[in-house]
Amino acid sequence: MPKIEKKTKKIKSLIKTERKPVLKYPEINEEEKYKIIFEQAVEGIFQSTPDGQYINVNPAYALMLGYSSPEEFLSSIKDIRTQIYWDPKDRDLFIKNIETHGEVRNFEVRQRKRDGSWIWVSVNAKAIKDNAGKTLYYL
Repeated sequence: MPKIEKKTKKIKSLIKTERKPVLKYPEINEEEKYKIIFEQAVEGIFQSTPDGQYINVNPAYALMLGYSSPEEFLSSIKDIRTQIYWDPKDRDLFIKNIETHGEVRNFEVRQRKRDGSWIWVSVNAKAIKDNAGKTLYYL
């Protein structure tokens, strides 16, 4: 057996023995699975309305912008355009692009943190629409 095949076999063996699930999914329902993914994700995830209100954010998104929890974030932010976007025109461009194409990918923008400083973020989002084609929210 060539050297590379032996190494590959050994790596596969290690992966199989080292991988241990934290939770056994059959013990929890589907809704709980998605809640765990949302809450434990290391990437910031949000749902927002076209008129600039957040519906929900995960802990990673709240922490990234300097808030201690999603609850604190949601109670503090009332207008995404003026409170989150460093340049409110960037929110307008986001809306234009997502409404035109149904999604945005790698939309790089500066967002305002709780302490007033800013960070660059790369937003990937999709417009979620009803059966009539009206945008319900962005995800």
